Amino acid sequence: LAVVPLGAFSTLRQERLEQTLDLITLTSLTPRRIVIGKLLAQAVKLMILFAAIAPFIMMSFLLGGIDLATILVSLVVLFMASVWVSAFFLLVSATSQSRAVSAMVFGAVAIVALFGIPFVRSLLIAMSRGLVPGAALIPVGVPWRMVAIMFTFWLASLVNLVLLAENRLSSPTGDAVTPLRQGLLAQFLLIVGWALTYIGDSSAIRLSTGRALMSAGTVHLAVVAYFAVTEDFAVARRIWRRMNVATRWRWLLATF
Repeated sequence: LAVVPLGAFSTLRQERLEQTLDLITLTSLTPRRIVIGKLLAQAVKLMILFAAIAPFIMMSFLLGGIDLATILVSLVVLFMASVWVSAFFLLVSATSQSRAVSAMVFGAVAIVALFGIPFVRSLLIAMSRGLVPGAALIPVGVPWRMVAIMFTFWLASLVNLVLLAENRLSSPTGDAVTPLRQGLLAQFLLIVGWALTYIGDSSAIRLSTGRALMSAGTVHLAVVAYFAVTEDFAVARRIWRRMNVATRWRWLLATF
């Protein structure tokens, strides 16, 4: 959760320091392929690390401490979380273009990774033991539904992180906004859709689920607001021409 994401953050930063990012963008590679390639490289690094530590974790199963299913689920969840954090750090690295700002962000990220992970670990342990009132924010319900919610949110947010990083690496003449808006719309519809599935449950479950999904929706809208404020108002001519084509769905243009 710390070593590989920091490596993902330093990849684009190192490209800018060595002034090779402009050379890569001049090739036939699109910004999306560059981001996906960087992310897949970190995923391969994660697989190598997991292949190294998995035999030692399996020793707890052979010694009768933890069952095999718990070990496998823990490794899968940890791998998914590591890939997500790597994608987030790639986005942070793509956001800052100045070398000075990039160095400051790198130092801040390193400090957060150094002190934040032990704090989050202690908080999760306390919440699992009922020592923190915030445990009520975690929705409870049918296990398969919780697994489906976690997986769909992980996949949707991971795709959106890639699209957000692509948006920051794209040239002003490219159309990197439309896929991003579609991805954020799909993520918002997921929040609304999963919230509606809890209507028939008890009031306690609806309350805890509503709080958790409201937190996710708040973060989602904050990201949308940040990119809406920082988006350049200069529209490419071919995109402007396509927007001005008369269509009966013209009234939906303000929404999308």
